[in-house]
Amino acid sequence: MTLLHITPLYAGLAGVLLALLGMNVTYHWVRVVVTRDKEPEYLKRAENILSSFIEFVPLTLALLVMIEMRGAPQEILHILGSTLLVGRIMHAVAMHDFSLSNPMRAIGAQLTYLVLLIASFACLYLYALMGI
Repeated sequence: MTLLHITPLYAGLAGVLLALLGMNVTYHWVRVVVTRDKEPEYLKRAENILSSFIEFVPLTLALLVMIEMRGAPQEILHILGSTLLVGRIMHAVAMHDFSLSNPMRAIGAQLTYLVLLIASFACLYLYALMGI
């Protein structure tokens, strides 16, 4: 059995980030209830940030687990894991701060897509090479 050494670090950090994003939604939901705001843009943004995280991070981490189990170099896993988290943090910050929305949000999303694609192609390559 192959022990995972790298991916659990990034899964744990992603879990902390997910909890923070979830608490942010709760905070804004309470704010809406207290102020009775009819069009809470800040709540919609917090929900969008959370849902975007949930859309991409679990599958990407699962792909990282698979390539780590097949013996991917530790450096590659660290690069992919840290790039994923940096991308998600950039995206969340840009979505939350209206003044930074365009370039930082786009870069954060593109970093996420890049890691997802690299990990996906690595899985396909390993499948073709040795079978998963």
